[in-house]
Amino acid sequence: IKVSWTASTDNVGVKEYRVFVDGNLKIATADLTYTLTGLAAATTYVVYVIGADAAGNASPASASLTVKTLAELVLAIEEPKPDGTINVYPLPFQQSFILDILKSLPFDGTVEIIDMVGNVVAKPDLRYAINGILPVNMASQPCDMYFLILKSASNLIHKKLLKY
Repeated sequence: IKVSWTASTDNVGVKEYRVFVDGNLKIATADLTYTLTGLAAATTYVVYVIGADAAGNASPASASLTVKTLAELVLAIEEPKPDGTINVYPLPFQQSFILDILKSLPFDGTVEIIDMVGNVVAKPDLRYAINGILPVNMASQPCDMYFLILKSASNLIHKKLLKY
């Protein structure tokens, strides 16, 4: 589960954000996002964040976020299947995937990779495709579900991506 928050300010300077899960400190970080991993299936968690400054002062807890994990996640390897538009493989992927733009699709479009909260995390450039093949590196992104959106003058194509 990826959680994010807005930056805090105070007169000394915010040093860290403390992420709590079910009342227990999970991590202290200077970042404004954190991905909770190792969670149990079909389990409800309560998450909140507290900001702390360099002088040791702490903010009140943020509003709590209550989330429930899926009952089960089944990973299946999808082989590329021509569908008249684009292929993405392997799915799910670990570090990178291949975007295979079939010859029937014009190369005049744009590609965006969007995370589950709607942030654009990558914009692969179709001009770098060689014979319609474009490797897309997602190593810096956390394990999560993403959406690939390809827009061209005549097409709007979307694919689900799962990084594990």
